Amino acid sequence: MAAGREIEYSIHAPSVFIERHWPVLLPDWSVPVLSMLIVMQRSPIPLAQHSSHADRVKQDLRARFIALAKPILDQLHHQGHEAEFFDPRTGLPYHATQPGITLNDVAVVHTALNYALKPCGPCHCVIHPIWGSGVYPSIMMSSAAPCVFAPIVAWALEPFATQPGWGRSADATSFEQQAEIESNIR
Repeated sequence: MAAGREIEYSIHAPSVFIERHWPVLLPDWSVPVLSMLIVMQRSPIPLAQHSSHADRVKQDLRARFIALAKPILDQLHHQGHEAEFFDPRTGLPYHATQPGITLNDVAVVHTALNYALKPCGPCHCVIHPIWGSGVYPSIMMSSAAPCVFAPIVAWALEPFATQPGWGRSADATSFEQQAEIESNIR
């Protein structure tokens, strides 16, 4: 990860938790999750603080993620794959027609990337190795294999490639490491 970037992303196999619970996370799906996209957006302020300014920044980052996720979602659907992003505000699938359980995006990031966590009131915040608590995580999942998902994500980000801040994060934690980390935080 390069300092100064505003957005980082990485694609992963689903964690053990997601493999076990995809039917209740994504109740509209009839096929399992094969890959997930983690998008990390740099915030201009630490998000561990609770203020009206932090709430406005979170809303802006949420809207930016939704704008990024929609063309990826559309392309995956066009190719015949299930795909969904989780609303960072609620933890629920954005387009779900049935209620399911919420996804803890902070836990997903911690499990997949091994980033530190910091207690923030009743919940936790991700601590990015460079940005600290000034980071906004978001999650998308697909029934497409990571090798299919990755070029679609790259295609969707191409219009932004000339803008500073868009790019793929450093190598992701291996699936085995994800499972071990996940079991340690439960």
